[in-house]
Amino acid sequence: MEDKMNLKVITWNMNYWQRSESQRAKAWDFLNSLNVDIAILQETKPYFNCMNNHYVFSQKFPVKDSWGSAIITKNYNSYKHSFLSTYVGSEGLMCYDFEIEKNNIVTIINCYGKIDFNGESTTTMHHMLSDITPIVWGKPKNLIIMAGDLNSTVQWDEIYKNKNTSYKLVFDRIEDMGLINCTMKQFGEHRQTFVRENTFPYQDDWVFIKGEKNTWDVKILNDKEILDYSDHYPIELNIEI
Repeated sequence: MEDKMNLKVITWNMNYWQRSESQRAKAWDFLNSLNVDIAILQETKPYFNCMNNHYVFSQKFPVKDSWGSAIITKNYNSYKHSFLSTYVGSEGLMCYDFEIEKNNIVTIINCYGKIDFNGESTTTMHHMLSDITPIVWGKPKNLIIMAGDLNSTVQWDEIYKNKNTSYKLVFDRIEDMGLINCTMKQFGEHRQTFVRENTFPYQDDWVFIKGEKNTWDVKILNDKEILDYSDHYPIELNIEI
């Protein structure tokens, strides 16, 4: 019987554009303290060696401070997937294969549900899901981890019943692709990850896996001190591979 190893993965919207330099520095210190194998980040601006002895793969948005998305990992062999889509809302999509151990490949998909000009993220999410469909279906033996701030929750369908938001369709598509919604499967309910004053306790951040034989658990890192660094709580996934 082969020995299995544990992979520690964090997904976090770091809210770079609304934070001071001091808060950003503390956020990186906090992330380093978690000793993760893979960090899947949104609204961030990584710098060289922002996580000790990790490699940075980043993708910028055309915004003032050039913040964007990133995947930061330990020293693994990597392969970057490219997408044909030119839809501007898909700027938040990143996908890499990482060889964690010899011949043990994990596919990491970073999804950021950028809000479109109508104030919706469903358009962005459906474009990204179309882009990744051949990757998810084309790698039946790979462990696939998809995570990020989707800016999507079926809670919005329940609250804004008179609007044609249809966020449930996003999650139905994800389920149809064979991806397990980790927080819903573990907790059986929504757990708040987005925190702003006088707002509904939304779950904007999610982790999904495709790997039914893998043992895993998730937790929301919801210490109040984290709100000094970001308006999102990180989600931690520990999974055997």
